[in-house]
Amino acid sequence: GEMVTLAIRPEELRVLPPGSEAGNTLPGHLSFVRELGERVELRIDCQGREIIGSASPGDWAAAACTGPVNVQFIPGAGSILAC
Repeated sequence: GEMVTLAIRPEELRVLPPGSEAGNTLPGHLSFVRELGERVELRIDCQGREIIGSASPGDWAAAACTGPVNVQFIPGAGSILAC
């Protein structure tokens, strides 16, 4: 029941379509997409908290879209920090 912070690199997230049945996911709203050459920056609002993700253009085929998504955290990719 203790409050903690999960630190995870932006490239260690996966952004999936809403309703995906994958584990370790949070519902969110994709609010910002910016192409940066070899990477696409994604900003997702998850219950009032901004999560920043990164993907290759090939992995993110819908780079021009915003709207509901699921954010998947890859097991073992993050570090838990005590608050």
